[in-house]
Amino acid sequence: MGIIESQEWLLDIVIDCYSDISGIKTGVEEDTLVGYGFAVSFWTRVCNAVHLKAQFVPGLHTIEDYVHQLSSLMRKQNASRKVFLQNLAAFVTEKTKRAHHPKEILFNELLPHSVDATQNLREEMYYVLEVDNLKNLIRSKYGYFQYTQEFAHAQTLDEITDVLFGKEYPSL
Repeated sequence: MGIIESQEWLLDIVIDCYSDISGIKTGVEEDTLVGYGFAVSFWTRVCNAVHLKAQFVPGLHTIEDYVHQLSSLMRKQNASRKVFLQNLAAFVTEKTKRAHHPKEILFNELLPHSVDATQNLREEMYYVLEVDNLKNLIRSKYGYFQYTQEFAHAQTLDEITDVLFGKEYPSL
C-alpha cells in the first residue's frame, strides 16, 4: 500500500516512538516489524505523541500498518470534530442571534475601541462579560467544568472546539 506524502509526518512520529520503545536507533523503515511484546506500549506512546485517544488495535504488524491505522482514526476524528464545530456554531447562533464564522473572534463588534480610558475600560468589561456568559452556556451544554487557560483565552469557536473536542489533524 505504501505511505503517501501527506502521511510522512505521521511516519516520522511513529518511527521516533518505535526507536524509543525498542532501543533501535537506525534502520527503522516502514516495513519494520513491531514485536508483539511491546505493541501495546508502542501504541500508547504513539497515541500520546499525536494526542489521540484510541483503544489498542490488535493485528498491526509493521510500522506502515500503524501509520495507516492512525491516519484512518485521525480522519474519523476530524470528521467528528467538524460535526461538533457545526453543532457548537448552531448553538452559539441560537444563543446570540448572530452567526459566527469558526475563525472569527466572538462578539468582535463589542471589542473596546474608545479613545477615552474610562469608556474603553467599560467597553472591555462589557465585552468580557458577554464572552464569559457565552462560555458559561457552552460549559453547561457540554459539561466542561475544568478551568484551563486554553478555554479561558479561547476567542473563536475553532479555539473553543480545540479545547472541548481536540485539535484538527493535518490532512491525511
